[in-house]
Amino acid sequence: MFQAGEEGVTSDLLPLIMAVAGEGRIEEEIYLTSFLWEEAKHVEFFRRWLDDVAVARGDLEHYLTLSYRQLFLIELPSALNALKTDPSVETQIRSRAAERDPPHRARRKPAHPLWSFSP
Repeated sequence: MFQAGEEGVTSDLLPLIMAVAGEGRIEEEIYLTSFLWEEAKHVEFFRRWLDDVAVARGDLEHYLTLSYRQLFLIELPSALNALKTDPSVETQIRSRAAERDPPHRARRKPAHPLWSFSP
């Protein structure tokens, strides 16, 4: 799922970068493009690890849970892609809120005891 998340961020972040660049907010544009570059490096690293270490070369989509699919394949891309047609401040706020605090993430039981901390 981590690989899918990295790929999702890499492809979904571009509309936000375009909206910020269109407003001439150079500092945010520099930060977001640097962030995008780092995420792209993560995609490459995890793909190489999956191929060479885990020898998991096939399609890994069957590992994605329903809630993961809903959040990362539907809600986040939808919120960020809305910026392509409406780059307003309001849409930017909605896209960032969806990115930072997805609604389905709230108070779910952790999948593993290691992650059982309270926010």
